[in-house]
Amino acid sequence: MKSAGAEVAALTSLGAHYCFDELVAISPLPLVSAVTPLDRYFVENGIRRVGLLGTRVVMRTRLYGQLDQTEAVALDAEIETLGQSYQEVAVAGTCTPAQRKMFLDAGRRMVEEQGAEAIVLAGTDLNLAFDGQDPGYPVIDSLDVHVALLARIAAGEVDPADL
Repeated sequence: MKSAGAEVAALTSLGAHYCFDELVAISPLPLVSAVTPLDRYFVENGIRRVGLLGTRVVMRTRLYGQLDQTEAVALDAEIETLGQSYQEVAVAGTCTPAQRKMFLDAGRRMVEEQGAEAIVLAGTDLNLAFDGQDPGYPVIDSLDVHVALLARIAAGEVDPADL
C-alpha cells in the first residue's frame, strides 16, 4: 500500500486489534487504531465506564486491554452465549428478534447492574441488532467513531502523526 501512495493504514476490524502493537512494530505505514480513538472519545464525552458487546475475545479482554483511560465491563458469565450469538448474527447477516432482545437486555443489565454509562457496539454486525432501536441507554457504535476519525484524516483535519 505504501508503494501505491498510501500514507497511513487502518485496521477496520476490532478483531484485528488483538495484535495491534506487534503490527505497528513491523508496518511500513503508520497505523490508525480503532481502540485509541474510542478511549479518547469516551474521555472527551465524560464517559468513565462502558459496557462491551462484541466477540468473545473483545469482551473477555475488555477490548484487548487497550483502553487506557476508560474502564470496560462485560457480562462475564454470559460471554460465551453473547459471543456465539454475535458470531451467528455476523455469519447470517441478519438478527432475529430473540437475538436483538438478548443484546438489548445485556446492554441494559450492564448499565443497571455494572454502572456502565454507555454500551459500546464493539462488533461491526451489532448494528443489525441496534439500528432503529431505542434501548433506553446510550449506545456508541465503535465503527462510527473510527470512520469519523478516518474521514478527518482524509480531509487533512487530523495529522496521523498526532495520534
